[in-house]
Amino acid sequence: MKCVAFALAVSSACGQSAVVGQGGLLHESEMPKQGHWSIKEGLQGSEVHEVIIAVKQLNKEALHSKLMDVSDPKSPNRYSYLSYDESHLLTANPDAAERIRKWLSDEQITVTKQHKHGHFIHAAANISTLERALSTKFAQIASKDAPETLVIRAVKDVSVPSSLADAFDGIFKTTQLPMFSRPGPVVNAAAFAASRRISLSDLVSPDKIAKFYNVNAPSDLSSSTQSVFAEMGQTYSQQDLEKFLEYYQIDSDVSVTQPSSGPSGHGSDDAKCKSSPNDCMEANLDVQQMVGGAPGAPTTFWYTPEDKSAPYESWITAVSADNDPPKVHSISYGSIEEALSKELMETFNTEVMKLGLQGVTVFVSSGDDGVANFWARSYGSRYCGYHPSWPASSPYVTAVGATMGGADYKVTSLAEEEACSVPQGGVTSGGGFSTVFDQADYQKDAIRQYFSRADTPESGYNPTGRGYPDISMAGNMFSVTVGDQWTAVSGTSASSPVVASFATMVNAERGLAGKPPLGFLNPTLYANPDAFNDITAGNNKCTASSSICCSQGFYEAEGWSPITGLGSVDFRKFAAIFDAAQPHSSTLLV
Repeated sequence: MKCVAFALAVSSACGQSAVVGQGGLLHESEMPKQGHWSIKEGLQGSEVHEVIIAVKQLNKEALHSKLMDVSDPKSPNRYSYLSYDESHLLTANPDAAERIRKWLSDEQITVTKQHKHGHFIHAAANISTLERALSTKFAQIASKDAPETLVIRAVKDVSVPSSLADAFDGIFKTTQLPMFSRPGPVVNAAAFAASRRISLSDLVSPDKIAKFYNVNAPSDLSSSTQSVFAEMGQTYSQQDLEKFLEYYQIDSDVSVTQPSSGPSGHGSDDAKCKSSPNDCMEANLDVQQMVGGAPGAPTTFWYTPEDKSAPYESWITAVSADNDPPKVHSISYGSIEEALSKELMETFNTEVMKLGLQGVTVFVSSGDDGVANFWARSYGSRYCGYHPSWPASSPYVTAVGATMGGADYKVTSLAEEEACSVPQGGVTSGGGFSTVFDQADYQKDAIRQYFSRADTPESGYNPTGRGYPDISMAGNMFSVTVGDQWTAVSGTSASSPVVASFATMVNAERGLAGKPPLGFLNPTLYANPDAFNDITAGNNKCTASSSICCSQGFYEAEGWSPITGLGSVDFRKFAAIFDAAQPHSSTLLV
């Protein structure tokens, strides 16, 4: 899982919006609450900066109820999706959007782009104008890890006129601190190259996944669309993808494309992947596993902007503007809940709910560092504890953990799957309980049963929070080619795109039978626990580094767990719970 973080030393209230309507205060400054970022340089006032305004959306409870209605397997309205316009009109607030546009005009702030239904307004002005309009102060800030990278942010509270405060859900790229790189998928290149007993044929690959997880590939995936999310300067290599497909004898002539509604500039770059393979490791892993798993399916490489400072905000607004988004998305990136703004997480939830209403499925990797998350791997055991990963903790995505054993038998000698954990596994499956979002109704019974069966974990987690992951997949020692060189990679960054490719194949099967796509999966998954390979061994106390293991963590038990969810995905059983017709021309990939 590619990980990103905001500030390190933050309070539990970090990033939450102040109550609006009292003097117009919209966001409190993050700078006094942390010690990892510092002000480097002031601004002259003439610099141009763009912000993203999230207009207050209406009927969010009705949006949730409608999503559950079309997603509940017991509902007569299961699969009765809305159109793009219908889903967005449900929450539209044209009055608020118009009031904000008038205010922007009065303040001489230029609208550069706006959502068709008014949900988001991109606006730009010079710094002095923004400071006056928002009653704040902007500066260039930098993190301790990357002091040479300067980013413009508001370093004082942000306010708007009191009469207008109720029109906003938030103004992004103001007080919200930028993201910076954290460990990506664990590259096992040294162990792979040095080992005399591990060869390329021993690594996890599409053929091993297909055999172990009973994959039946539809004969035609040309109408079943899928997408890989990317950020942090990552790019992929078309040449590497072709080499991967050729080696595993996978027939796919589909070119990976970029979204029409999103930013471009980070598509395939073969030369960069040779000169700087780390800038392609995550992207190549995602693309090769997703395309290799669902060959022939049109695949989108959804990259967010070059400035790297607001990747999720940019993805949210871009995917929200797409009137025909890919039906399956995989996100192999994440941050830590306590270091994020609540308005970002809630805005993400709103847009993902609307995707679900359109029949779109979103998978997110659960992380590679157990319950402690990547702070502990990067900065040591003082960061042990329970630090939930987002967006895996969103109740409207399907979070995917990692297993070892089975498909990687020639590496681990484990015939049966266990929770992936160091030292035997390359990473430790992330999981736990959200400190922001309540436990979802669809998973309450599963979580209650878990606590009645499992060994008691050390205290410090939120037992009433949304539990994640939901399901799991192999995540240890995958083959990847980067810069024309083969290597081994481990992580939930592999697990998520593999499961996403399963959903793409089921969508193809359903499409051939004249049926709608899967949409939001979780209510159906939890209603059918027997469709998964139950994982009963392992824990997630360690990080991806065997030198950092904590006393906090969870233990596997029969049924759902906050390590591997309901278990790993058996394709045939997974397809069956959605009543997916199996085409007569399907072929078992071995």
